[in-house]
Amino acid sequence: MTAIRQFHSSPRGVAIGVLGALCLAPADGLADDIFWVGYQADCVPTLTVFDASFHHGDNWFNFVTPGPGDSAFFGTGFDPDGRMIQRNVYFGDFCFDVFPCPPGFIIPADIAQLDRIVIQDETYSFDLGPGFIPLGSCAFDVVDSGGINLLAAAPDDPLVVGANKDSTGLPGDAELHLEGGTLVSPAGRLGLTPGSTGVLTILGEEAEAIFASWFDAGTSGAGTLRVQDGGTFVLNDAPGGEPQPRMSVGLFQDTSGTIEVDGPGSSLFIDGFLGLGREGRGDLHIRDGGFVAVTGDDILALPRGLAAIGESATGIGELIVTGAGSEYQQTGEFSIGFEGQGAVTVADGAALRHADWRFPGPTIPVVSIGTTASGVGELNVLGLGSITTIVGQLLVGANGTGELNVRDGGQIVVFNTSDGQNGLILVASGVGSAGNVQLVGPSTRVESQAQIQVGDRSGGTLTMSAGAELATAKSVSPTNSSGIIGTEATGQGVAAVDGAGTRWSQDGALSVGFRGPGELRITDGGRVESDQGFIARFGTSSGILEVDGRQSAWIVASDLFIGGNESRSTLGQATLRLRDGATLGVAGSMTVWPPSEIHAEIGGANPIQFFSSGEASLDGSLVISLADGYTPSLGDRHRVLRGSPISGQFDRVELPAAPIGITARLVYDNESEVLVVFACLADFDADGSLTIFDFLAFQNAFDAGETAADIDGDGSLTIFDFLAFQNAFDAGCP
Repeated sequence: MTAIRQFHSSPRGVAIGVLGALCLAPADGLADDIFWVGYQADCVPTLTVFDASFHHGDNWFNFVTPGPGDSAFFGTGFDPDGRMIQRNVYFGDFCFDVFPCPPGFIIPADIAQLDRIVIQDETYSFDLGPGFIPLGSCAFDVVDSGGINLLAAAPDDPLVVGANKDSTGLPGDAELHLEGGTLVSPAGRLGLTPGSTGVLTILGEEAEAIFASWFDAGTSGAGTLRVQDGGTFVLNDAPGGEPQPRMSVGLFQDTSGTIEVDGPGSSLFIDGFLGLGREGRGDLHIRDGGFVAVTGDDILALPRGLAAIGESATGIGELIVTGAGSEYQQTGEFSIGFEGQGAVTVADGAALRHADWRFPGPTIPVVSIGTTASGVGELNVLGLGSITTIVGQLLVGANGTGELNVRDGGQIVVFNTSDGQNGLILVASGVGSAGNVQLVGPSTRVESQAQIQVGDRSGGTLTMSAGAELATAKSVSPTNSSGIIGTEATGQGVAAVDGAGTRWSQDGALSVGFRGPGELRITDGGRVESDQGFIARFGTSSGILEVDGRQSAWIVASDLFIGGNESRSTLGQATLRLRDGATLGVAGSMTVWPPSEIHAEIGGANPIQFFSSGEASLDGSLVISLADGYTPSLGDRHRVLRGSPISGQFDRVELPAAPIGITARLVYDNESEVLVVFACLADFDADGSLTIFDFLAFQNAFDAGETAADIDGDGSLTIFDFLAFQNAFDAGCP
């Protein structure tokens, strides 16, 4: 069993009487009570200022040094000759300052030094009444212990490591190492005063530190908390503590704080709030199997499990989780760049896990990157085995600027909440915000049980490349949406899916331009799959789709609407561009509403594949261009699209120029294909022969005012076009 030594600053006001060489015991002392008297020789109370060793029997009443199980008392009442009892208790070469420094107290230069105290195995209990332990204050810097149990009467009495040495303001540097036993305190501060440095180390499986109210690392100076080799640190709502315990790292401006949780079994638990970079600089490093949890229970007044990285406008915070087995857990709201600058990196097989909200009410748990207008944040998930799981919403650029980078095999999974609320990814979700998502590399994967919205209310981008994957779902979306680019009228979204193996799959509808402008570019073998598709879904929207390159494809499992939706009453401005072997395949029906434009390239080595397995209803404009290096020849035929069947026709058609004597014709063939045929001028129906039907076809085009009937090329339809057609017909075809 661990031995317990108790040291009390006794309020009892115990007195000692001295008569010659006779030492009188306190009237109310117990047999095993041991009282500190400072330095005394032969019971003569000769106090010396800096010669009060804890281990020296002369400093204890009856010359007995406390041992395991003893209770030791410190108190101003135990003062034989009316002078202040020795305040400074030395543990070997180290000093514990029992009472605050008196006004004007100055430390001699020869002892102004850094003290480092290490206590092993045993647990020490210091009951200081309403005071606090100022480590790094007054005479020396630090308390030494492998177990210190601080039982202060008031909830705000902190353990302080690193403070000013004296009234001159000289900084005090202090280290407290706990290598066994338990340290218990209502609160703690590392680096209390400007220029001071405080270090608290919880080292080994037998070492534990417990704080009840709040804990600062870097209050006005620099503070470092290290939890290593299986040590444990706990901040919770013990009796007498704050209703919401809080850890602040880098509390005030121009301060710095660091938390290090290193090694298997090393753990830090916060049942409340974590602020990294509250006003200064704050860092949390979790390495090589370390574990940190910021959690909380259901309560009525305050939510628990909150964290802000870069908390205030001047704050800079960073969380780094590295190495297999290293993990950070979080419930509730998690802000990366709340008002200041925040960064989170999960790398080399580590994990960040955000759990469900346990605070009663309709609030959805949120991980926000760039939370407020001044906030700038980034989340990086890097390397195979590195994973981040989120319950609720992931906001990349909530009201500020946010970046999400998932690379080289990193993974993110966003889940719906336990009560069925959608787990969304929103990029640029607030007016005036900016969000950017980059997914790079094979085995890189982001998955959401609900939709992603790129450019929700401001400018947002999604860039996928080099084999990365994105999977999104419609969940309980009222618009059946699993992906939206350009959500609201104020939003603007741009998405790019580039490279072989890069894939965005979804079980609902993808809208390129929902109510705002949206762009989707699929290039160099990238692939997008969705259940439905919309380009410029509603009247306030515009949508641009570009599919470029062999094996680049958007595959729609049911219906595609270009320039609107199921209803003609709300039509947007859609532009579709297909080139160099690109594929746009629709398993259901396809509807092209005006004033949409479809741009299709013909004549390349890899023909485009544009098809609808169901009905293709056509309207709007068609613009045909020639692939680089292609010169049409008489009789060349190119399929632009096919449907089963094709209904309607394009309202406006632009065809490319052709060599002399040849013209490009758009042909609706057998109600199933739209073709571009290069024919001679008089072969107006493009069937390869000159018949009366060519006269009829020319007459119909002339009456309809089609540019194809402008045979003489003067930009107007006149009698001279009839004469030109007649001459061409008489001349025949080559």
